[in-house]
Amino acid sequence: MKNYKFLMLFVICACCTSCSIKNLFFSSTSKQDTSIVETSSTTSEESVTTSSNSSEKPSKNQTFYHKFLKGDFTKDGGTYHINGLDWVVSPFAYYGASDKGIQIGSESTPQTSPWSMKASFGEDIVITNIYFNISNAKNGGGIYTIDLGLDDNPTKTTFEDAFSTDSVTQVSFSDLNVSCDTFALTLQSTTSKAMYLYDLSFDVIVGEDSTLNISSDYYDPQPVIPGQDGIPNTAYALTSKEEYYQDVDLTLTGDALKNELNSKISKMTGRSYGDAKTMLQYIDENPTKPGYMYGLYDGDDIIPTWDSGATWNREHVWACAQMNLTGTARPTDSTINHSTDLHNLRVACASMNGYHSNKFYDLTNSSNTMYPNVSNDVVSGYHNYSGDHRGDVARILFYMYVRYDRLKLIDDLTIADNLSMGKLSVLLEWNELDPVDEFEIQRNNRIYEYQGNRNPFIDYPQLVQQIF
Repeated sequence: MKNYKFLMLFVICACCTSCSIKNLFFSSTSKQDTSIVETSSTTSEESVTTSSNSSEKPSKNQTFYHKFLKGDFTKDGGTYHINGLDWVVSPFAYYGASDKGIQIGSESTPQTSPWSMKASFGEDIVITNIYFNISNAKNGGGIYTIDLGLDDNPTKTTFEDAFSTDSVTQVSFSDLNVSCDTFALTLQSTTSKAMYLYDLSFDVIVGEDSTLNISSDYYDPQPVIPGQDGIPNTAYALTSKEEYYQDVDLTLTGDALKNELNSKISKMTGRSYGDAKTMLQYIDENPTKPGYMYGLYDGDDIIPTWDSGATWNREHVWACAQMNLTGTARPTDSTINHSTDLHNLRVACASMNGYHSNKFYDLTNSSNTMYPNVSNDVVSGYHNYSGDHRGDVARILFYMYVRYDRLKLIDDLTIADNLSMGKLSVLLEWNELDPVDEFEIQRNNRIYEYQGNRNPFIDYPQLVQQIF
């Protein structure tokens, strides 16, 4: 996920109180800093109208912030009530959903005519700050326009500029003092490509007697606690790894060690695929950022709320298609089998889940392979692109290989027996190159609290070499 330090600074300066937001990928810091593209702006010379009396009578601050999500609009546009304001939205040439935003237009149906969303405040207010995030599909380009109008004034304040990058462009205007009673954001594509709008925020000053009640989607992260907010209570009291493996001979090698570990970790309480919706919110919490889940492959900070998969998915690290499942290859919420083992399920956003599909893991990305440390030229949307996920993937696959007898780890990626994953030689390297970290240790402990079994390759990574 991209760094939002500027946004948090704006929130502090605006003295606005954080409140719960649904389905927002939002972070003020990340494990690995990433570059942010910022735009310049032009303002029409004749149109700026500033408030001269905002300090002469009692006033108060309000902040609008909304993270755009799948389902916010329909292709036909219309009027939508968002965070205290009625927005009149233009029809879309094409309307779709991207990771953490909405898609406006497409390559086959570009938004070459202006698309806008406009709100009327019903009274004169003062805009002090504006922030929003936009991007294009690769090789795309577009123009954004912000119009702040007054009904009794034929001129308006306009901010307009081009944006032509597929990286997320953070547009910001601060220390404004513009009187207006309408706010409009317009986007128009200059190429046959899609545009993406991720969020919109602005700070306003209203009179003390104002009837406006503008609200925000800001998320106030709180640690995830079993037994609260829909998270199930745990079933097992946590014990040390030494106590858990006390009856296992960890000096064995090869199949002898594999069989002994299989006997140990097979004693577990199976959980359903539906259970994972809530349990993973606790299991995959980021230990360095409580209140956020840590996304696989990109390191995104994901809010722990289940929204039917719109924001995040239950990613099968060992792909379902490679488990030779009986009946349907996809589990339902009531399914309990090796496809619902919590050790194999990781929180991941939809694009990452979709990109992995049933690919093997290797050093390159291809139609048959995936490199787990994704970069911004692999998937759409904006992401953290941080952390090392290679060892995490490898140790999960080693667990699945030992836990479920029929599964195979191989080097020959041309085998299509629906039981194999790999590439084994690369996974062995990743176990060494990306050592066990705090997140994996916490995750292993929390899965034990629900399932009653552990991943031995997180507890003792050297066991990999003893087996293979």
